[in-house]
Amino acid sequence: MNEQKHIDHLRDVQRHCGGFQHALIEAWFKADGGNRRTIEEAFPSDHRIPIGRPSRVKYARKCSITGEGMNEGYIVGDCTPVKHEKDLIALIRSWDVDVNKELSDEYILAESYKEEEYYYTEWDDKREYQYEVVNGELIEIQ
Repeated sequence: MNEQKHIDHLRDVQRHCGGFQHALIEAWFKADGGNRRTIEEAFPSDHRIPIGRPSRVKYARKCSITGEGMNEGYIVGDCTPVKHEKDLIALIRSWDVDVNKELSDEYILAESYKEEEYYYTEWDDKREYQYEVVNGELIEIQ
Protein backbone atom coordinates (compact mmCIF):
# COMPACT_ATOMS: atom_id res chain seq x y z
CA MET A 1 0.00 0.00 0.00
CA ASN A 2 1.51 3.34 -0.99
CA GLU A 3 1.52 6.38 1.30
CA GLN A 4 -1.57 8.06 -0.22
CA LYS A 5 -3.66 4.86 -0.13
CA HIS A 6 -2.64 4.36 3.48
CA ILE A 7 -3.69 7.93 4.35
CA ASP A 8 -7.01 7.52 2.51
CA HIS A 9 -7.63 4.21 4.28
CA LEU A 10 -6.96 5.71 7.72
CA ARG A 11 -9.23 8.71 6.99
CA ASP A 12 -12.02 6.31 6.00
CA VAL A 13 -11.50 4.18 9.14
CA GLN A 14 -11.44 7.32 11.28
CA ARG A 15 -14.94 8.25 10.12
CA HIS A 16 -16.45 5.08 11.59
CA CYS A 17 -14.22 4.03 14.50
CA GLY A 18 -14.45 4.47 18.26
CA GLY A 19 -12.92 7.26 20.33
CA PHE A 20 -9.57 5.63 21.17
CA GLN A 21 -8.88 4.52 17.60
CA HIS A 22 -9.97 7.94 16.30
CA ALA A 23 -7.52 9.66 18.67
CA LEU A 24 -4.76 7.22 17.74
CA ILE A 25 -5.25 7.86 14.02
CA GLU A 26 -5.28 11.60 14.69
CA ALA A 27 -2.01 11.25 16.61
CA TRP A 28 -0.57 9.34 13.62
CA PHE A 29 -1.55 12.19 11.28
CA LYS A 30 0.10 14.77 13.55
CA ALA A 31 3.28 12.76 14.16
CA ASP A 32 6.56 13.18 12.29
CA GLY A 33 8.14 10.27 10.39
CA GLY A 34 9.88 8.62 13.34
CA ASN A 35 6.86 8.86 15.62
CA ARG A 36 4.57 7.61 12.85
CA ARG A 37 6.73 4.50 12.56
CA THR A 38 6.53 4.01 16.32
CA ILE A 39 2.72 4.11 16.20
CA GLU A 40 2.66 1.77 13.17
CA GLU A 41 4.94 -0.71 14.96
CA ALA A 42 2.81 -0.60 18.11
CA PHE A 43 -0.40 -1.09 16.11
CA PRO A 44 0.57 -3.15 13.01
CA SER A 45 -1.89 -3.98 10.24
CA ASP A 46 -2.84 -7.31 11.87
CA HIS A 47 -3.55 -5.73 15.30
CA ARG A 48 -7.09 -5.36 16.67
CA ILE A 49 -6.64 -1.60 16.12
CA PRO A 50 -4.63 -1.53 12.87
CA ILE A 51 -2.70 1.62 12.07
CA GLY A 52 0.37 0.27 10.29
CA ARG A 53 0.53 -0.60 6.63
CA PRO A 54 0.31 -4.22 5.60
CA SER A 55 3.80 -5.51 5.03
CA ARG A 56 4.74 -7.37 1.91
CA VAL A 57 4.39 -11.08 2.29
CA LYS A 58 7.63 -12.91 1.49
CA TYR A 59 8.29 -16.55 0.73
CA ALA A 60 11.31 -18.81 0.47
CA ARG A 61 9.96 -20.97 -2.37
CA LYS A 62 7.29 -21.08 -5.07
CA CYS A 63 5.15 -24.21 -5.38
CA SER A 64 5.83 -25.99 -8.67
CA ILE A 65 2.19 -27.15 -8.85
CA THR A 66 0.09 -24.15 -7.78
CA GLY A 67 2.53 -21.27 -8.22
CA GLU A 68 1.81 -20.14 -4.63
CA GLY A 69 4.49 -18.82 -2.32
CA MET A 70 5.54 -21.16 0.47
CA ASN A 71 7.58 -21.06 3.68
CA GLU A 72 6.81 -24.68 4.50
CA GLY A 73 5.99 -27.69 2.42
CA TYR A 74 7.46 -30.64 0.60
CA ILE A 75 10.57 -31.04 -1.50
CA VAL A 76 10.22 -33.78 -4.08
CA GLY A 77 13.35 -35.35 -5.50
CA ASP A 78 16.28 -32.98 -5.30
CA CYS A 79 14.51 -29.63 -5.50
CA THR A 80 10.85 -29.59 -6.61
CA PRO A 81 8.79 -27.61 -4.06
CA VAL A 82 5.15 -28.64 -3.44
CA LYS A 83 3.01 -26.69 -0.97
CA HIS A 84 -0.03 -28.90 -0.36
CA GLU A 85 -0.20 -32.57 0.64
CA LYS A 86 -3.06 -33.20 -1.83
CA ASP A 87 -0.82 -32.00 -4.67
CA LEU A 88 2.05 -34.16 -3.41
CA ILE A 89 -0.24 -37.20 -3.43
CA ALA A 90 -1.44 -36.44 -6.97
CA LEU A 91 2.16 -36.04 -8.13
CA ILE A 92 3.24 -39.35 -6.60
CA ARG A 93 0.19 -41.10 -8.08
CA SER A 94 1.07 -39.74 -11.53
CA TRP A 95 4.42 -41.55 -11.52
CA ASP A 96 2.87 -45.00 -11.80
CA VAL A 97 -0.82 -44.52 -12.47
CA ASP A 98 -1.80 -48.20 -12.80
CA VAL A 99 -0.14 -49.35 -9.58
CA ASN A 100 -0.92 -46.29 -7.45
CA LYS A 101 -4.64 -45.93 -8.16
CA GLU A 102 -5.56 -48.86 -5.88
CA LEU A 103 -3.40 -47.73 -2.93
CA SER A 104 -4.48 -45.43 -0.09
CA ASP A 105 -3.06 -41.93 0.20
CA GLU A 106 -1.47 -42.83 3.53
CA TYR A 107 0.29 -45.84 2.03
CA ILE A 108 1.57 -43.90 -0.96
CA LEU A 109 2.92 -41.12 1.28
CA ALA A 110 4.56 -43.55 3.70
CA GLU A 111 6.22 -45.62 0.97
CA SER A 112 7.39 -42.59 -0.97
CA TYR A 113 8.82 -41.05 2.21
CA LYS A 114 10.55 -44.32 3.12
CA GLU A 115 12.11 -44.37 -0.36
CA GLU A 116 13.29 -40.77 0.26
CA GLU A 117 11.35 -39.45 -2.74
CA TYR A 118 10.21 -36.41 -0.76
CA TYR A 119 10.59 -34.69 2.61
CA TYR A 120 8.81 -31.96 4.53
CA THR A 121 10.62 -28.77 5.50
CA GLU A 122 10.14 -25.22 6.79
CA TRP A 123 12.13 -22.13 5.90
CA ASP A 124 12.47 -19.78 8.87
CA ASP A 125 15.52 -17.79 7.81
CA LYS A 126 14.48 -14.50 6.19
CA ARG A 127 17.69 -14.60 4.14
CA GLU A 128 16.15 -17.50 2.22
CA TYR A 129 13.22 -15.41 0.98
CA GLN A 130 13.21 -15.45 -2.82
CA TYR A 131 9.65 -14.30 -3.59
CA GLU A 132 7.21 -11.65 -2.42
CA VAL A 133 3.62 -10.72 -3.17
CA VAL A 134 3.39 -7.30 -4.81
CA ASN A 135 -0.02 -6.03 -5.93
CA GLY A 136 -1.43 -9.53 -5.50
CA GLU A 137 1.22 -11.16 -7.71
CA LEU A 138 4.06 -13.44 -6.59
CA ILE A 139 7.31 -12.07 -8.00
CA GLU A 140 10.94 -13.03 -7.60
CA ILE A 141 12.91 -10.71 -5.32
CA GLN A 142 15.65 -8.99 -7.25
